[in-house]
This record gives sequence, C-alpha cells and structure tokens, in this order.
Amino acid sequence: MEEVAERLKRTYQIFQPTKDVLITRSLAEKDVVRILFVLLEENEKGGELVLLETTKSWYNYEKILSSLNAYCINAGIEYKIKKPSLD
Repeated sequence: MEEVAERLKRTYQIFQPTKDVLITRSLAEKDVVRILFVLLEENEKGGELVLLETTKSWYNYEKILSSLNAYCINAGIEYKIKKPSLD
C-alpha cells in the first residue's frame, strides 16, 4: 500500500486512516469532490478498489471508466470490474 501511495502522491490527495486502507481524490479538483477512490488491501496480492461518485459529479459512465483506467495505471495496479450481486 505504501508503494501505491507513493506513486499516487503527485496527482492525488491521499488519506490513509489505517495501513490497509487508502482513500484518494484528484488534486485537480480543488473545491469539489466528484470521485473518491478507496483501496482496501486484503493481502499482499490484492484487495478491493471502490470508486465512489458524489452528487457533485457530472461524469458519464465512459468518463468514469476512463478515470478508473488512468487511476490504475498511475497506481501501478490491475483491476477487474465486479458486477454487484443482487443476492
């Protein structure tokens, strides 16, 4: 998680409430938060990435996916989109 935080610190504001949780937002958005990225480390091989879109966002689905892709490239991580279960 420390390596990921180090890679992101140039373009994202970073909050790390615990050693296995990383919350980031873009430094480009000074006055408003549109998207938050929350990384939850489960083990050394990975964990969960949660993208939270706020009510201040005007992004469409394609822009959100583009932001997610850029974030993961900057963080040096891979991701798979999980569809929510209705069970």
